[in-house]
Amino acid sequence: MRAHGRDTMMALAAMALASVAAFAVLGVADAGLSVPFDYTGDAHQIRMAVKIVIEHGWPYEEAALGAPGTSLQYDFPFGGDFVQLVPIWLLGRLNADPVWVTNVWQLLGFPLVALAAFAVLRALGVSGAVAVVVAVLYSLLPYHFGRGQAHLTLGLYVAGPLIVLLFMRVLAGTALWGPRRRTLGTLAACVVIGGSGSYYYGVFAVLLLGAAAGIALFLRRRRAALEAGGAVAAIVLVLALGYVPTAVHQAQAGGNPLVPARSAAESEEGGLKLAQLVLPIRGHRVEAARDLAERYVTTGVPQPAGEAQYSALGLVGAAGLAWLLVVALAGAAGGRRRLPGAAADDSHAAAGALILLLVGTIGGGSALVAYVLAPTLRSWNRISVVLAFFALLAVALLLDRGRAWLAARGAPRFVAPVALGVLLLAGIYDQTSAAFRPAYDTFAAQYRADQDLVATAEAALPAGAAVLQLPVAQYPEARAGNQDFYDPLRPYVISDRLRWSYGQMKGRPQDWLTTVSKLPRPAILKAGAAAGFQGVWFDAAGAPGTGAEDWRALLRATLRTEPVRSPDGRFEFWDMRPYAKRLGAAQLAAARDSAIHPLRREFGEGFGPERTEGAVQLFGFAEAGTIDIVNPAKAPRTATLSGFLRSAGPV
Repeated sequence: MRAHGRDTMMALAAMALASVAAFAVLGVADAGLSVPFDYTGDAHQIRMAVKIVIEHGWPYEEAALGAPGTSLQYDFPFGGDFVQLVPIWLLGRLNADPVWVTNVWQLLGFPLVALAAFAVLRALGVSGAVAVVVAVLYSLLPYHFGRGQAHLTLGLYVAGPLIVLLFMRVLAGTALWGPRRRTLGTLAACVVIGGSGSYYYGVFAVLLLGAAAGIALFLRRRRAALEAGGAVAAIVLVLALGYVPTAVHQAQAGGNPLVPARSAAESEEGGLKLAQLVLPIRGHRVEAARDLAERYVTTGVPQPAGEAQYSALGLVGAAGLAWLLVVALAGAAGGRRRLPGAAADDSHAAAGALILLLVGTIGGGSALVAYVLAPTLRSWNRISVVLAFFALLAVALLLDRGRAWLAARGAPRFVAPVALGVLLLAGIYDQTSAAFRPAYDTFAAQYRADQDLVATAEAALPAGAAVLQLPVAQYPEARAGNQDFYDPLRPYVISDRLRWSYGQMKGRPQDWLTTVSKLPRPAILKAGAAAGFQGVWFDAAGAPGTGAEDWRALLRATLRTEPVRSPDGRFEFWDMRPYAKRLGAAQLAAARDSAIHPLRREFGEGFGPERTEGAVQLFGFAEAGTIDIVNPAKAPRTATLSGFLRSAGPV
């Protein structure tokens, strides 16, 4: 009981240290929980999903988006993280503000990851003090800060230590199944692994445990192989359960080739790079380290600037990875002889790290998966968070041996704790950067300006009124003009009383606005009025150059009213009701069906993907092909298809 009590106190210490360090790095004291920590890109979509979960408990349908219909999220679901839906919903019972819930859940990620890491380290035999230090460092990986709110659920990477625990137990011959308590523990781990991380962590676990099963079979440990196979089957089942709503929807509505749109080449762009694992983080606090990181990024092999830059392990983790590679190489060269200073756990961790490197590295197993099987998973750099735990586990094992070595030589008792404290502080200093602090003031100003304009729209329009968002942007993973991804979700997250046009899934018949957006602009406004929209939310960033002024001139001339504008002049709210009244109920009723059910042309076999040159849409064409004209309305209509043929070379 005393040992259990000490572990509890140490686990709480790890959680507290992780929280204090994270709060200090992020500068949370200077921010309020009611203002977004990130007001860019994917963070808007995360808040959308959080709001839907809070209000409906189910992340797949939202009537306040995709007006005048209902936004269906099945093709691009949040459901791959269903393990996190319950705590998010519970937080929503405390405060229904999606901004508050998102901020709190992000901050809770640090102590929860530290707790998971501590528990696994103790299960693998690491001493309590060392487990605290290593767990805190693991919770403060650059990966964690890089996820932020844009990849909120990936930032809660409690699955990483659990994957390593299952792998280490398989290679050690420790049973995963058997007594009720152990079976329940393994099942719980499989649920967490398969139900979080947007499928990534589940796939990483399947690959790693599948490799463990192969190793066990090679060593003629059939029981261990079966144990690993059982864990793989459980994780696959959890992954499949998370996909059930999408599968049912697509069985009824058909597949959607546009969502998610992935190419095999993206697995190379988002793959793991060994150099990025061991080099310092960008924006490092030490100038020489900072310059080295920048020099690599600016002069190395070009790679899209994105999340891969946050795969750095830090100096402590890099040392652990180096040790594991030495152990692996020594084991390969020395046969049954083990490297002096290495134990069985080192060899097992080295095997896991080597497997992950071979899978995740650019041009490695991830490329084979993408080109031979499916390109669905593109960001294989995310495997670094599992690799990091192997590396830090190696450090923990070395630290425990170091403590034993000091004790055997009669070193003063304070030496080991002081050394651990210095290592913790140095590791935090190395792994974090002042650049991780969000631009709170900028985000707060933008958010409050949006709140004011949304309040104006809600005061002007009746509850439940629909607002047409212009210029039209497709959903998801698309944008209009100079918009950031998912900028059109900004008013929805704030609004409680209005419905918004953005959010219909591209590639589906319900996305009628994409078809309408190709019409002349006056026809777009008329179609919007016919569809029942009572206001316009205009975003000047979606119409670069002179496009914004052209839109404003049209809106002013057509609607014959003046807008309410945000302080920076980017967003405007226009009242459409006087315009609709002038058109008359009869004209609007006659135009409604054709407005929300526009004719669609679908290019079938023989045509390549669409590309745009100026205002012209181009499609590659083979010797033969099909074009379908789809009429989703109930009544027959006459259609005219016009276009031109252009040769790619001399004819």
